[in-house]
Amino acid sequence: MAAVMDVPILEALERCTEKFARLVGTGSSSASPKNPSGRMADPLAWHGAHPKLMGAENHADFLAAIQDPSTVHGMLEDFRAGPAVDRFHDEADQAQGRT
Repeated sequence: MAAVMDVPILEALERCTEKFARLVGTGSSSASPKNPSGRMADPLAWHGAHPKLMGAENHADFLAAIQDPSTVHGMLEDFRAGPAVDRFHDEADQAQGRT
């Protein structure tokens, strides 16, 4: 069983403080797909994954996934899309009355 819980990026961006935006923006923009660097390039450092919180099997799957450079690349691209493409999509949905 899986549960996906997410807050629309537009709502998250509207609620975040300037300090939070700078901290998150610095982390996600510091790692480029061709030369990952900084804290965001190491999902284990920022995810806080712990077997007791995730369950042993889920934790093992997570550890295996983050060993794949293409998975880490996808995670970084997802973070980069948030304040750009994802936000524009949320704004368009909101303008059309979609929630």
